[in-house]
Amino acid sequence: LLDPVLIFGFGPIPAFGTAGAAAATVTAQLIVSLVLILLVRRDEVLKSQACIWRPTSLEHIKSIIRIGFPSSVQTMLYCGISMVLTRFVTAWGDAAVAVQKLGGQIENISWMTAEGFGTALNAFCGQNYGAGNLKRVKKGYGLAAVVMVIWGSFTSCLLILGAEPIFSLFIQEPEVIPVGVSYLRIIGFSEMFMCVELMTVGAMSGIGRTLEASIITTILTSARIPLAMLLGGTALGLDGVWWALTISSIAKGIVYFIVFWRIIRREQEKTERGERIMAFISVFDVIGPNMIGPSSSHTAGADSLAFLAQKMINGPLKKVEFTLYGSFAKTYRGHGTDRALLGGIMGFNTDDKRIPDSFEIAKERGLSYEFHVNHKEEVNHPNTVDIYMLNEGGRELTVRGESLGGGKIRITRINRVDVDFTGEYSTAIVIHKDTPGVVAHITRCLSDANINIAFMKLFREEKGQTAYSIVESDNDLPEAVGMQIRQNPWVKDVMLIHL
Repeated sequence: LLDPVLIFGFGPIPAFGTAGAAAATVTAQLIVSLVLILLVRRDEVLKSQACIWRPTSLEHIKSIIRIGFPSSVQTMLYCGISMVLTRFVTAWGDAAVAVQKLGGQIENISWMTAEGFGTALNAFCGQNYGAGNLKRVKKGYGLAAVVMVIWGSFTSCLLILGAEPIFSLFIQEPEVIPVGVSYLRIIGFSEMFMCVELMTVGAMSGIGRTLEASIITTILTSARIPLAMLLGGTALGLDGVWWALTISSIAKGIVYFIVFWRIIRREQEKTERGERIMAFISVFDVIGPNMIGPSSSHTAGADSLAFLAQKMINGPLKKVEFTLYGSFAKTYRGHGTDRALLGGIMGFNTDDKRIPDSFEIAKERGLSYEFHVNHKEEVNHPNTVDIYMLNEGGRELTVRGESLGGGKIRITRINRVDVDFTGEYSTAIVIHKDTPGVVAHITRCLSDANINIAFMKLFREEKGQTAYSIVESDNDLPEAVGMQIRQNPWVKDVMLIHL
């Protein structure tokens, strides 16, 4: 809106020409920046956590560079390639340059839509990839691909069949219209593939594969230069340049689609083998899972740890104490870790909107809570917390857990015994005496119930004393299995944790 007003003038506003175009751009950017600042100030979580003058940690700087650097290099190279192609197009005169610029603006019909879907997929895929939910990543990407294929096909038909009336809306010079019509018709064949390309770039960025995306884009976009020189030197002339753009866009759409599906398939295979899917850093490490709070490790991970811990003790809780170590101990107030822990203990999931009100809700429920910090004891992970729980029946349980980043967690201690499990599977925790025959009894009970064991580990205080058998299963664990396991005289307790 500001471009025509400041360039050509309107009413009392004089015509500024080229300077008006520059002023319009700066003004628009200033307005958008102010609107975003106002939105941040209105968001209670962002407002409380936005610490502009606080130094950013080296760890976060490295993560930002690792994710952002390939994309920034890709963007710079893309601009350079565009300038080279524009210089090449000038050989056919001013009309060809005008057609290229205007045609690119018309093409925004599909480009802007696909870019929007790419932005949405960036967050969606990042959240679910980091949470290990590859099925949702595939489903979300598949649905977006269907929409983009439909929209891309529609814009292709629009540009190919309606090229002349569309271009004539903007330029009336009879010598330019045929060139513009030819551009739109040729570019029209690539719209569907361009939509798939742009949305996949967003999806790959979300799962941390910015390097692969940059390589694909750089190689295939760079191929436009020799291809344009080759086809432009044939009888096709200027149309050969347009075909170079179309061919490269088609190639990028196909390659991106294949590469993304292969990445997800490999990650699924890793998951099936029990490997972690976070081998590559995901944007999820920065923006976190679908959650209430500013940090995936300090908020979502904290909530998940407490949520899992409260499942290990039956009955309503009367008292809970949190002892925080490392980074948790330093930042638990500013990052909302305290509210997340308390919310998780009360059964709130990471996206529960009640988490900011955890303190008030705990008081209403009569739940006594305390937070302690321990800066002296060295722990294996900086985001570590001990959770002491006392239920109304008088039973006590202490659990130690670690928030690994991206919402991932690990339980490392139950009471005084070191353990290791993630809560990603249905889990049976059997507390028993370390004596022959108990493990065999546990596995027999699971086999009788047709329960498939994904992982099984045994931890003990010392030989012949209390032991913990941790069984992670692909199946739901019915209460009947727990009752059967308890029949062994050496079994002290059985805790069943359901997904």
